Amino acid sequence: MCHSRELFTTFLRLTKPIVVNLPNAKKETVTHFGTVTVAKDLILHGVFYVPSFRYNLLSVSRLSSQNRSYVIFTPKYCIMQALLVKKPQVLAQLIGGLYLLQLNQIASPAVTASSLCSHNVLTSSSSTVYSAKGSVHDIVTWHARLGHLSLSKLLSLNLTSKDVSRDVIKQCLICSKARHHRLPFPHSQIHSTHVFEPVHIDLWGPYRVQTYNGCKYFLTIVDDYSRTTWTQLFLATQSNAMPLIKAFIETVFTQFNAMVQTIRSDNALELGLNKDATKFFSSKGIIH
Repeated sequence: MCHSRELFTTFLRLTKPIVVNLPNAKKETVTHFGTVTVAKDLILHGVFYVPSFRYNLLSVSRLSSQNRSYVIFTPKYCIMQALLVKKPQVLAQLIGGLYLLQLNQIASPAVTASSLCSHNVLTSSSSTVYSAKGSVHDIVTWHARLGHLSLSKLLSLNLTSKDVSRDVIKQCLICSKARHHRLPFPHSQIHSTHVFEPVHIDLWGPYRVQTYNGCKYFLTIVDDYSRTTWTQLFLATQSNAMPLIKAFIETVFTQFNAMVQTIRSDNALELGLNKDATKFFSSKGIIH
């Protein structure tokens, strides 16, 4: 309750007067109430107007419930940390055994997180979440502290603002790795400088369903430099692969005026243990 009429920003009459008990054992009839602005970020609603009383009394329970805040009493100050206030605020100072509220001197105290922790009331992490609400650094910190919580959950816990981009959470490296079903492939150590320097060949099959003419193998040829791929379809047997490889080498020489220098394969029987293939590669100077 407040005895100073000039402190009210809104002033209304009660539909029914009420009687309040004052600390001096007297009773007073209250007929008006209103809103009092204590500071820029601190507004009190439902304040009773008691002109006959000498002091302005502040209810700690009403203050905490209206502003969704913590009220902390230290040996020197009364400090409030509200959800919508960036920094803790000094509400009152201990003078003569009483915490006196000074309206013109409410400000952020020079109190460190460690000093607050010494009173077992407010931890440094609790002040951090509200002191930098919406900042990228703080969101990433709480995302990691809460087990890499999603942005929607952080919003529901009022730990960040709605203006934050979802890309902040998507950049989390741990979340990306956790969603992978397998480790990434290692980087290739092959550094080709021109086309057909190395050529990769793979014979795939047999497929469980063959074509109408009995073919169930496929031959794939990939140029390492240009990543160009040639696919020879419909091979009936593995032995049909070598004639196609010979034809490809001749096509490269005729159409591109180039020579295949190296052939890389999985050492399948049709290439690795084929004497005809080994003899042909040696005659062309091709390393396999």
